[in-house]
Amino acid sequence: MHEQIELFYVGAEGAPRGAVVTTIGPDQVTCRVHFSTPDGQVGGGEAVIQVAGSVTSWTGVRFTSHGTTTVGRRVTADADCPVVPSYGLSALVLELVQGAERSLDLELLDESTSPPHTVRPARLVRDRTEDVLSPVQGLLHGCERVELTVAGRRTNTYWVRDGVVVASDWAGARSYALPAAAAQGVRAALGLAPAPA
Repeated sequence: MHEQIELFYVGAEGAPRGAVVTTIGPDQVTCRVHFSTPDGQVGGGEAVIQVAGSVTSWTGVRFTSHGTTTVGRRVTADADCPVVPSYGLSALVLELVQGAERSLDLELLDESTSPPHTVRPARLVRDRTEDVLSPVQGLLHGCERVELTVAGRRTNTYWVRDGVVVASDWAGARSYALPAAAAQGVRAALGLAPAPA
């Protein structure tokens, strides 16, 4: 079981505006996103993805946002490339970096749309290794950069170090992973149970 908490930052603001909590297990990937924009709008949602080891082998997804829930179920095998729910991207990035392949073509499913869910062509590419300046961990050396393009346009960038997505760029907003000890402190402050081992 792997869990991480990332804090959301928008622009040059010094204070975080939300969080991403991702839990990856052998049969389930859960991703919770909550943020507010500088103009006061609140966004986010929670996706629970049932998987069979890999997020590319998902069998069902439940997405909840603003009190509305949509449910999707995989009914056919993928043809040319895997179809993956968008809230499972962090798990997929880790799978890619831990493997031998340098890129992965996929179809990205938008869980927030009503069935039949919108699906768009996408590609993950392992790029170069670079340093990342994190507001929560300082300067992180040797982070592998992974870029996502959707329908031919770059939308997200992820940086991975030591099996953790330490930073993500969400087309302008950024999120940065908390160190494990700090993440446990955040869970305790919120009254949540300790992260599973």
